[in-house]
Amino acid sequence: MSSSTEFKIKHLVILIDEDDRAKITSRPWTILREPVQQIIGRVKVGAVTKRITLERFLLSPPDGIHVIRRRECALNDYRKEAFLLLTMAERQAYIGKRKADCTSRFKGVYKPDDESQWRASIRPNGKSIALGSFETEEEAARAYDEAAALYFGDQAFRNLG
Repeated sequence: MSSSTEFKIKHLVILIDEDDRAKITSRPWTILREPVQQIIGRVKVGAVTKRITLERFLLSPPDGIHVIRRRECALNDYRKEAFLLLTMAERQAYIGKRKADCTSRFKGVYKPDDESQWRASIRPNGKSIALGSFETEEEAARAYDEAAALYFGDQAFRNLG
């Protein structure tokens, strides 16, 4: 395993693998803050210059593979071990709820306007599966968590830990 070291890009101090230092210093980097903080560089692909995130630059995943930061890693951690390489389906299973303007604060849980009970559903392999109706939002979240563990395994996002 490579040793890690702190490295400064503009005003931001990040943690990197020591063996990535030369690769990172081979080009200029920009820090973007909106909508989330990203460190962006440029690479030449054929005759075209494209933007690339630092983590994608360091891990060089094949097309169709997403680079996702592990939940337990800090935002300034750019060591290879801080990231997962996931397909789109794996990424969707790993990430939490994105929308804030929904009936529930939990992933896979909703409350229809015309009903008093909460519902849970999950979507493995692009097919929606109803998990049932529940008295409380938390019960529905637990049902989603159990199904997520079954369909997506250890990397699945869990609402209630």
